[in-house]
Amino acid sequence: MNSRIKFFFIFYLFIGCLLTPQFLQAMAVELKDGQYLQGEIIGHDDQGFEFKRWDNEGVVYIYWYHLPPREITRLKNFLNVQPAEEKTKGYRVYTAGSEIFEGVPVEDSAEKLVLKNINKTRTFSKKEILKTETVELDLFAVYTKDELYQEKNKKYDLNRGVDNYNLAQYCRDVLIDYVLAEKHFRKAADLDPSLQNQVNLDVTGLEKIELNQEIQKIMKFLRENDIKSAKEVLQTIKNTFDLTNSDLNKIVQQTETAVSALEQQVKENRQKGINKKIINDWHKELKSLLRKTAGNTRLTYSDAIQYVANLLKKELVKKLADDYEIIEKEVETIWANRDLKEAPQKTAGYGDGSWILFRLTAPDNSTIEEFAKYREKIRLINNARRLAADKNKLLTSDVWWEQVSPTTKEKWLEAYFAERQMTIVQVKKENCSNCQGEGVLKSKNNELCDRCQGETLEVTVIYQ
Repeated sequence: MNSRIKFFFIFYLFIGCLLTPQFLQAMAVELKDGQYLQGEIIGHDDQGFEFKRWDNEGVVYIYWYHLPPREITRLKNFLNVQPAEEKTKGYRVYTAGSEIFEGVPVEDSAEKLVLKNINKTRTFSKKEILKTETVELDLFAVYTKDELYQEKNKKYDLNRGVDNYNLAQYCRDVLIDYVLAEKHFRKAADLDPSLQNQVNLDVTGLEKIELNQEIQKIMKFLRENDIKSAKEVLQTIKNTFDLTNSDLNKIVQQTETAVSALEQQVKENRQKGINKKIINDWHKELKSLLRKTAGNTRLTYSDAIQYVANLLKKELVKKLADDYEIIEKEVETIWANRDLKEAPQKTAGYGDGSWILFRLTAPDNSTIEEFAKYREKIRLINNARRLAADKNKLLTSDVWWEQVSPTTKEKWLEAYFAERQMTIVQVKKENCSNCQGEGVLKSKNNELCDRCQGETLEVTVIYQ
């Protein structure tokens, strides 16, 4: 499982993969036995739908008959699959004026046909009608919810408990009006106490549906990382629903846990993003300060290394702390805790100034012959140094510093800083490229090498 959904592996109950299009159909589905499955609908047909669960990432096929009627209606409405009871017979007419109109008949006589739908009522002369077809129309394309309710009202005796109960089911399953449904459920129980237990179950079911709708809002906000809005809806839930019901209370608690956990996840992700920027800016600011130091012609070699050794890091940390409006200690902690597995390796070389800090040493565990060669090399180098000194050509660190370019100084100071403040991967010592590690130039009668000053080395620092 990738890091993008690590959090959701723990909280599959109410939130899913953050930005996948399929999550647009994420929901809690109620089964006939009262259990809830959390996940996303990934396909559907006349028999049921494919459902990807969040608890185990498995895909199951759920038949419509596995669900209670109200859940079937809710999901079919959500998926725009119309149940049979939401259809009604009507007409589609084609007129001589190229008009096509659908509606239910209000009046049908020899002279005219009057059709109505939810938008308007239209009267047609029979002479202008070219063709009439009988079609099934969506109830809600023909009637308003109030019209359907009033029409159904006429068919029941609302002084009887059972009729109120049936009307409540219609309000719940067809009109999807839970306020009206609860009103008639409760009236049914008042008129017929024998219905009380069933009404209690139905009202709790309504509350679960309404609660689920609110949770869908929370899920939407969580997808958008809008924690504030999610918490506001959660508070509305707490203020609105009867949480003495253990089932509802459990759902709310789980949702609250999910919101809190994602809030923490968002904070951590935000902090990781800030940390990454600080680490990247550390390298950028370091380069900037080194370049500034190397380009300052008033600084001597001693001034420069004193600044890099003692002050540069402090100035670097202060600059980052000011930029990100955090304390300096936090910058230092972020840098110290950086993930070295992800940190790039950088290279800085002392170049032709390697001799200032690194000296030629005797080879370890050398044979008599090898040590003799080393002694001869030292003799030649010492002779070359004396000759260079006599000609006033022997360099000091200050003289070298004055002569080299700002770019060379910058690389030298970077290597110097890296060895003292960064994580070292390798200090690579190689033979001088000018004298091939001899310390003297054989082609110039063993003159002192003007690159390594007889120390034979060029040193590169690889660091993170």
